[in-house]
Amino acid sequence: MVITLTSTGGFAGPAAPETRVVDVAAMPAGAGARIRALVVAADLGALPAEIRKPHPQSWDFLRKLTVEGDGPPRTVRFHDDAAPSALRALADAVASARRG
Repeated sequence: MVITLTSTGGFAGPAAPETRVVDVAAMPAGAGARIRALVVAADLGALPAEIRKPHPQSWDFLRKLTVEGDGPPRTVRFHDDAAPSALRALADAVASARRG
């Protein structure tokens, strides 16, 4: 399973997107299991393709999270403030994961 997280926004705006790619199979067993559990909890298949704030500001972070493997790729674009907590937890774990 490969997870790609791209974040744009904040004070740097769209000129400074940050992308993080995590190969769960290459992670230590415990860390990989944690990420897999977060993927299951986030239930991306049940979420809409976009979850946005009704009135976003230019400095709001917009994230794009894609999970590949274990079925068809699933992608969700979201503002942190509008996303369910399970999706935010997954994105935060991917953002802070060590590369495999």
